[in-house]
Amino acid sequence: AWAQSKIGSAGAGAVAEKPELTGTIIIFMAIPETMVILGFVIAYLILS
Repeated sequence: AWAQSKIGSAGAGAVAEKPELTGTIIIFMAIPETMVILGFVIAYLILS
């Protein structure tokens, strides 16, 4: 959550100055979420 909040606030400022960075910022926002999903999958595999 901390990483995503830092990326989100920095990304909002970057997109305000350069709108062409929108796609890159969306990818950077998705990376922490992907790590959370991967953690849940690994936990499920370990516990089952």
